[in-house]
Amino acid sequence: FPLASAPRLLSWMEGKLMFDGASLAEVVSEFNRYNREQIFIEDESFAEFRIGGSYTATNPMGFAKALRGTFGIRAEARGTTGSEASVIVLKGAAGARSASPGE
Repeated sequence: FPLASAPRLLSWMEGKLMFDGASLAEVVSEFNRYNREQIFIEDESFAEFRIGGSYTATNPMGFAKALRGTFGIRAEARGTTGSEASVIVLKGAAGARSASPGE
């Protein structure tokens, strides 16, 4: 693999997931691999939004909440038991601006 991708590929050793233009669907898939708390994209129009950044692998709700500022995507916990939700649903925020894929 190219040397430039080494930090991204090794980031899991530090408990991080790094992305550079991955689709939201790919990012959600990665988070779901590492967590019992699963993320579900309710509005499929968000699936191709491009995501970049470094996120704590074991904090799917933190990642989901970060989407609100960039894309107006709201995170809703469902099936909550104790301090963990069994599912985090990503849905459009009321009155949110429409973002286009890759924005």
